[in-house]
Order: sequence, then structure tokens, then C-alpha cells
Amino acid sequence: ISEATGAAGYDRFARFTRTVTRGRIIADTLLYDDQVKVNGVWHYRVLLRAQVAMDIGEPDPAFRVTVTLDKPTYRHGEPVSLAVTTTRDCYITLLNLTPDDSLRVAVPNVYYPRARLDAGDTLLIPPPGAGWELPVYLSPGRDLEEQALLVIATRDDLPFAAPDAASREGLLAVSDALAAVGRWLVDIPADRRTEDIAHFTVVR
Repeated sequence: ISEATGAAGYDRFARFTRTVTRGRIIADTLLYDDQVKVNGVWHYRVLLRAQVAMDIGEPDPAFRVTVTLDKPTYRHGEPVSLAVTTTRDCYITLLNLTPDDSLRVAVPNVYYPRARLDAGDTLLIPPPGAGWELPVYLSPGRDLEEQALLVIATRDDLPFAAPDAASREGLLAVSDALAAVGRWLVDIPADRRTEDIAHFTVVR
């Protein structure tokens, strides 16, 4: 937040990282949030009640997935291109996360219902000549925000689904995003899945 104008700048939001240890947040309630200035520096304080479910098993350190975007910044409505590589045969789920705790299930989709990747290969999304695109959109009322593409690789064909899903720009849309993803992942043994995340900026 700009101290001079009070205008909001870049949005930052919770990240999935490899430092997550033994559990997943599957539900949460915001109890308190506020902005406070401490020693001349703005801080955002949050009190959250979270329900955490334990992971099943231990991660496989040799099972890794990597996502690479074609560029760091996109305009509202511009399509994204990305490359995914993995060290094991797997199925790919691609989720577009936004700062308002919502997501779009980008892959699989109606045009590309099953994304399978062999170990060591590179999957281009969208595939060359696919005839469909993956545009990114700003949240309502925003001119700039940071979003992310979360790629989850699973050894088994286990597509993400949420009971409150709706259609948005032709893709499956879900609110309460991080908890919804946590509820899906916690039922998959840790050695049967892995993930990577790529952050990017969307501007008007």
C-alpha cells in the first residue's frame, strides 16, 4: 500500500511451497485482520483458525515437476503459454490461482480432458495447434494483480473436483481455492504427487 496515496499495489497471497511438511489446510476461518505500522514499516496482521489434515505417507524426493511460463507479465485477456516437465510418468492438473482465494481449473478442460506426461518429457500447454488458449483475467475492479499457475503432478489419474464449482470463461471455477486444493491433495499419498508454482503479473 502506498503511504503517499493509499493506493493498493501488488497483491501477495499464500504460496504452495516444498517446505509444507506434514499436513494440508482443508478449512479455515478468518478471525481478525488489520494493517499496522511498526517502526515505520507497514505490517498486515492476521488471526486465522485452520483445520489441518495429515498427509498420507512420505514424499518421493525423486518425483519432481517443473512449470515454466513464456513471460512474467500478461495483459487482461491475454493467453498464457507454459512448459511442464516431470521426472516420473504422471497426470497433470493446472490451476490458475488469484488473490481473492479463487481458482480456475485450466487443465484438464473440455478441449483437453486428460493431460498425461511421460518421465523426462516436456508438455506444452496449450499443445501446438490445439485450437484453444488459456487467457488470464484480472479480478473485478483491479488494474494490476499477481496471480499464479499451480501445476500438480499425480502418478494416478485423479482429476481435481470441487462441489461448489461453476463455469467461468469456459473453465471450471472454484472459490475457497487453497482449502479446496488442500482437501483434494490430502487424500492422495504424498509419494504419488508433487507440485510446482509459477507467479506472474496481470495488468489492464
